[in-house]
Amino acid sequence: MKEVQTISTWQRALWLLNLVYYILCGSQTITLLWVFFDNNDSNSTMLWHLVLCSMAYIPLMAVAIISFSKDNLPTLFVSRTRIYAIHGCLLTISFLSVTIGISLIINSKIKNGRTHFQSIHAILGLTSWILVTCAVFLGIVAKDTTKFSQYIKPVLAKFLHNLIGISGFVLGVAAMMYYYKSGHYKTFLSHSAYMASYFISGYIIIWSLLAAFQSFYVQFKSLI
Repeated sequence: MKEVQTISTWQRALWLLNLVYYILCGSQTITLLWVFFDNNDSNSTMLWHLVLCSMAYIPLMAVAIISFSKDNLPTLFVSRTRIYAIHGCLLTISFLSVTIGISLIINSKIKNGRTHFQSIHAILGLTSWILVTCAVFLGIVAKDTTKFSQYIKPVLAKFLHNLIGISGFVLGVAAMMYYYKSGHYKTFLSHSAYMASYFISGYIIIWSLLAAFQSFYVQFKSLI
């Protein structure tokens, strides 16, 4: 007869908070898409810039970051190898999405003779993209230890991948939060829904950081 495992109240609370995380990710994704498509022409460059860049961070990168968390409900019974594959696929799609989204708006501004990367939103977005690009390459290095271990310790590559990746994610969501201040987003939603966007984004950042810090601690101990 199998022994029944006792689940602590704390563990149940963490699972509940993880469920809330996914609910908030889903609700914010739906809200953003609703606002984007209702306020922009379907053929406009701005629409696809907003869609591709926003979806890259929420939900794609957000889900990729917490995939390794022990409290992550969707991956509780998934093998570590498969989680690596899921994480890599989500991060790759996210990277391609934000790259295309930024490229579209740069191309549009060049064609119209407008300057770019002048606003805080744009600067945060560009910085985030640079960090995410570095994180992707460090992830490849960390995965293929047989090729790159002579140049960098695998645990150091993983640590830098996590650190730079989460930094890029936080700056990317911060860029989104600056966008929330724009006219049509602010006026389209009720005041409570508008303020909820900030709360949801903040919750997603904090929960993602908590998940990442679990890995940071283990990797940092291995480095010292």
